Amino acid sequence: MQATARRAAAPESKHDRFIRLGNKRIDQAMYWLQRLALLGSSNYERTAEEVKAIRAALHREVDAACDQLEPRAKGGRVEHRLL
Repeated sequence: MQATARRAAAPESKHDRFIRLGNKRIDQAMYWLQRLALLGSSNYERTAEEVKAIRAALHREVDAACDQLEPRAKGGRVEHRLL
């Protein structure tokens, strides 16, 4: 019998975890946005006001999520960088 040596996986860095989870969550968000878009087919009725409300809600949530991704300076202020 041969003994197989198993190496312990190197711990995942915070950046690697961010990339892995970010890609997974973006894929999931895109999937659900595509599902939402299916409501635009002729199988459903909607008003212009309902479409406007959905668009506004999505924009609010995307903006809020993107704001949380921005780097923060000490004191909770957003850091502004040119490059």
